[in-house]
Amino acid sequence: TIHVRNSLTIVLSGSDANIVFTINNIPINTIPLAQCLDNIAFSNVTTTFEVKLTDVNGNVMPAGTTISFETTNGAILTTPTSFTVPSTSTKTPPTYTVNMESDATQDAALKCTNEKSNGIFTVTVITTPQGISTQKTIAVTD
Repeated sequence: TIHVRNSLTIVLSGSDANIVFTINNIPINTIPLAQCLDNIAFSNVTTTFEVKLTDVNGNVMPAGTTISFETTNGAILTTPTSFTVPSTSTKTPPTYTVNMESDATQDAALKCTNEKSNGIFTVTVITTPQGISTQKTIAVTD
């Protein structure tokens, strides 16, 4: 008797992205950056948050999907700011950790300058092979 066997992992991923922003696994509606206040020494501490990205069924996005981050307030310290999803059979979708800091400054007299204290952080996901684009934004304050 001869037995021939083989196994194959098939990964099915949807093209619509589900994007959730969290800090320490707690969902957030705003990214709070350090605030500069006149006459108080400014400590521009880094804010770290996570971008959890799955397809609508909780799976990893399709291989070749591009993910990019941009902001209109503050500065993204994490590099790179764009990623391509690799071919994988993992059951655990990746979480992207992002570090940001305020773009406010303070002079020696403890006077703050912050040209923009409100803005948005945008995640753009473009899936392959269908090219479906999903964007999600969240407020950024400093």
